[in-house]
Amino acid sequence: MPDHRDRGLNGRNHQSRDFWILPHLPCQPRELLIWTRMSLLVMRSAISELMSSLAELMRSVAELMRSVVSELMSSLAELMRSVAELMRSLAELMRSIVFELMRSLAELMRSLAELMRSLAELMRSIISELMRSLTGGGRPRGQLTCWDVPVSLRPQTSLARPKSSSAQI
Repeated sequence: MPDHRDRGLNGRNHQSRDFWILPHLPCQPRELLIWTRMSLLVMRSAISELMSSLAELMRSVAELMRSVVSELMSSLAELMRSVAELMRSLAELMRSIVFELMRSLAELMRSLAELMRSLAELMRSIISELMRSLTGGGRPRGQLTCWDVPVSLRPQTSLARPKSSSAQI
């Protein structure tokens, strides 16, 4: 008679005991009862082993998740510290740049004000000299200029023809 044992479930259970699955298929009611009880015991043992393996797997997954979350939180905290340091450095750099820019702008404004004062002084000097030369205040008394020459002293030139030449024609 052929051996009807379930080869897939033969082996060792979670307590390392040897056990054989059903020795043969039942033919009598008493054998059917024994076969049913043995089947239930085998299924209970298999379910128990599966549940034990599943619990172990869940513990491993939970430990792995805790480890991953812990590592992620550590990395996130380090990243946040780095970002905060970067922001502090950036703020300090901006403060330094703005301070230097304002100092340079103030220096430029002082130089521009000095230039405007010098230009105003130069303009006053030029206008004063021009006014003095126009009013005659710039030459010693008694010295004549081209504007002061009397009309009678100017050389007489006539645009008309000389009288002697018209008589000859």
